Amino acid sequence: MEGYDPIIAKMNNGVRKRALATCDQSFQCIFDIAVTGRFDVGIATKEFQEWLLGMKRDLHDEGEIQ
Repeated sequence: MEGYDPIIAKMNNGVRKRALATCDQSFQCIFDIAVTGRFDVGIATKEFQEWLLGMKRDLHDEGEIQ
């Protein structure tokens, strides 16, 4: 998690722990929470990333010959 240090360092301890638990490994989610102070924004970012990754997998799977 060293890559997050500049962002996380500016967050108070409670927000930091909650953001790390909420966002797992999503840097964008943590960044959004750190910048806006709103967990709903971070969660929406994480959900969008998961949706986008699912779309990428679906498109990749459609291209395979079975």
